[in-house]
Amino acid sequence: MNGRPVMLIADNASTNRMVLKTIFSDQFNILESGDGAEVLSVIKHNPDIDVIILDVYMPKISGLDILRFIKSDSLLCHIPVIINSPFYDLEKTSLELGAADYIIRPYNPQTAKTRIMSALTKAALERTNLELELQNASQSFSVLSNAIPGGIAMFEITDDNISIVFYNDAFCSLSGRSAEEFAQEVGDEILDLISPDDRQRLLDYVRRIISEGGSTIQSVFRFLHRSGVYRWVKISACMYRNEKDYKLFIAVFIDITDEKEYERKLRHQADFDMLTDIYNRTAFCEKTCQLLHDNPDQKYALVFCDVDRFKVINDLFGSSTGDMVLINIAEILRESVTGYGTYGRLEADHFAFCIPKEYISGTDVSRYIKKCTEGLSINYKISFSFGIYEIDDIDLPVEKMCDRASLAIHGIKNNCVKKIEYYNKELRRVILDEQKIAAEMETALRDKQFVVYYQPVISVSDQSITAAEALIRWDHPKKGILGPGTFIPAFEKNGFVTKLDKYVWENVCIYLEQRMKAGEKTVPVSVNMSRVNVYDSDLCSFIIDLVHKYNIDPSQIRFEITESVFTENQEQLLNTVTTLRSYGFLILMDDFGSGYSSLNSLKDIPVDVLKIDRSFIIDIDTSDRALSVLKSVVYLARQLGIPVVAEGIETRSQFDHIRKLGCSNIQGFYFSKPLPNEEFNRYVDEHS
Repeated sequence: MNGRPVMLIADNASTNRMVLKTIFSDQFNILESGDGAEVLSVIKHNPDIDVIILDVYMPKISGLDILRFIKSDSLLCHIPVIINSPFYDLEKTSLELGAADYIIRPYNPQTAKTRIMSALTKAALERTNLELELQNASQSFSVLSNAIPGGIAMFEITDDNISIVFYNDAFCSLSGRSAEEFAQEVGDEILDLISPDDRQRLLDYVRRIISEGGSTIQSVFRFLHRSGVYRWVKISACMYRNEKDYKLFIAVFIDITDEKEYERKLRHQADFDMLTDIYNRTAFCEKTCQLLHDNPDQKYALVFCDVDRFKVINDLFGSSTGDMVLINIAEILRESVTGYGTYGRLEADHFAFCIPKEYISGTDVSRYIKKCTEGLSINYKISFSFGIYEIDDIDLPVEKMCDRASLAIHGIKNNCVKKIEYYNKELRRVILDEQKIAAEMETALRDKQFVVYYQPVISVSDQSITAAEALIRWDHPKKGILGPGTFIPAFEKNGFVTKLDKYVWENVCIYLEQRMKAGEKTVPVSVNMSRVNVYDSDLCSFIIDLVHKYNIDPSQIRFEITESVFTENQEQLLNTVTTLRSYGFLILMDDFGSGYSSLNSLKDIPVDVLKIDRSFIIDIDTSDRALSVLKSVVYLARQLGIPVVAEGIETRSQFDHIRKLGCSNIQGFYFSKPLPNEEFNRYVDEHS
C-alpha cells in the first residue's frame, strides 16, 4: 500500500471501530471486520497484517476462540494480537492464550498507542535473527534497536547479580542522559536507577519467572530521572539465551508516566467530589465500611448533615457563594475528622461523617455547627440539621446507614430550635407515613382534592363577620376529609407547601371574584404564607400578577406569617413584607407570643394585625399569670395602633375575658368552625 504497517480492527461495534481508526489511521493502513467468521477470512487473505486489535466479545466466533486459532497457526502466530474489552475480567485469560496486550474501553489514545507500539516492538525483536553471537551482532542490533520506539536493552542474570550488557540511545534518554553520560554515570548498574520501593519486588519477580522456567517478563517500576524525579517505566522482556548459570534477556522499556498520571487522575475523579475535593458518596461508603471492619471493637456513629434551605443561599447570593459554603463545610470536615473517622459529600448540600460514638454529643455537634457558621462571611444566618445513626451492625451496607441518618433529619427539618435527631424505629414509621403522603400529593393537587375552608373572624362588639381565614383540607378519596395537621408538616419538610400555598391563594381569588361578579358581599380573607415561600425571589411578582388576573383589590387578601419566620432572616422578610404592603396587602403576624423574639419582631418588621397564639387563650380561665400576660399583649398592641385577633375562642368564658380586655376581633369554634365554601357563603350573608 503506502509502506505503512497494516492493522486489522476486529470489533462488532462500528462506533468502536471508528474510534480506533481515528486513533491509528495516521500510523497504519487500517482493515476492518465486524464478526468472528469474517475476521479469520480477512487474516488469511491479508498475510501482510502487522497487528490485530480484537474485540473479546465477537459474534459467531468469540474473540478468545479467534486468538486461540491465530496462536496455533504457524503462519499467523507471529502477529501480535491486542485484546479489546470494556472490562478487565478476561485480561489474565487473554494473556495466557498469547495476547500481546489488553486495552480497555473507553479508550485513552495515548495508552492505546503506547501498548500497540510496545507489542509491535516486542514482535519485531522476536522475529529478529537472534541466533548470532552477541559480540558479532551488536552493531547490526544497535541499528535495529535505535529504529524501534522505546528503550532497548540486554541484561544478564546470574545467581547473584543482574547487569546490563547493551542499551540503545532511547534507553539512556529514559534517565535523562545521553549514551556517553549514561556510560560514565551509571555503567551497567541499572538497579541503582530503580526506585528502592520497586527494586526488590522486581528482582524477586524476575528470579521467580526463571525458577519456574518462564521466558518472558512483564512488569512496571519507577526509574530515576537525572532531574531527581522518578518516572514510570514498563518493561517487556524475552529470553535470548538460556544456559545453566547464565540467562540473557532482551527487553523493551516504555515510559508510561503520562499514562500512570492519567490513571491516577481517573482514580481521583472516581473517588473525590469535584467541587469540594473530599470523598464522594461511593468512596465515602467504601472507606467507612473499611473503617468499621478494621476497628470492630470501636463503637461508631454516622452523622448526616444538611444545610437548611440551601436553595435560598443560591437564590440570594448566587451559585458561586453557594459553592463557597460547600467548600468551607468540606474544609472544616477535613480539619475536624481526619485521623479518626471518614467524611464525604454525598450530593448537593448533603454531607456525612463517621466518627467514634463517644465524640458524638449535643455539645460536639453544636460546636461543629458554630464553627461552620463562623467560617462563612455572608450576611445570612446559616443553620444545619444533623441526623445521627448509632451503628450497631457493621455489616449493614453503609448506604443504608446514610439513609437512616437522613431519615432522622426529616423529623427536624426546618425546626428552628431542634437541630439534632437520632434515628429510631418509631421515627422510621413516621417518615414512612410521610413518604406515603408525599407519594399522593401531586396527584391530589392535580385532581383538586385539596379544598379551601373558611373560618370567620368576628367583631367582639357586635358579633358581625369582619374577615375570614382560609384553611386547607384534603378530601382524600379513601380516608375522607383530612385536617392540615395530618399532611402540612410533611409538606413543609419536602417543600410541597409552596405549591399548596399558591393553590390556596388562587382558589381564594377565584372565590372572591365569583362573589363580586354575583354582586354579593365579600370580606377580606387571610391566607397562610409558609417560611419557604418567603425566600422565593419571585413571590411578590406572583402575588401581584394573581390579584390582577382576577381583578381583586389587594386589601381583600391578607397574608398570615408565623412569628417564628420573623426571627430567621429579617432582611429578606422585611423586603417581602414592605413590597406587599406597598401594594395594599395586609400582613398578619400569626401565633404571636409563641416564640422568644416577639417584641423584637414588632420593633423591626411592620405588621398590620397581631393574631394572639391560642396557648394564651387556653389558660385564661385557670391562670392569672396567663391572663396578665394577655392583658400586656393587648395593651402593647393598642399602644402601637395594631389591631388584635384572638384565636382559639371556644367557650363563653373565654369570650367574656377577651371582651373585657378590649380585644377587637376573635376567631374560634365558639362562633364558627372552618366552613366549606357554600356554608361560609350562608354565614357571610346571615352575619353581615
